[in-house]
Amino acid sequence: MFWSKGTDEPGYQESFDAVGDAYRDYGQACRTYGDHSPQAEQSREVADQMGDEHRKNYPAN
Repeated sequence: MFWSKGTDEPGYQESFDAVGDAYRDYGQACRTYGDHSPQAEQSREVADQMGDEHRKNYPAN
């Protein structure tokens, strides 16, 4: 069993904010180009990768 690094770990908030920004950009791409446009699909892929990396770096309990 391992423990969460927690939200007070260095870099956590920056990483969390970056993931949120990436999903915000995805939402904007959907509004601008359409939900299934290449731009939206690429933006979603980037956001998902960033989210996966964040969860890997800051695992939950």
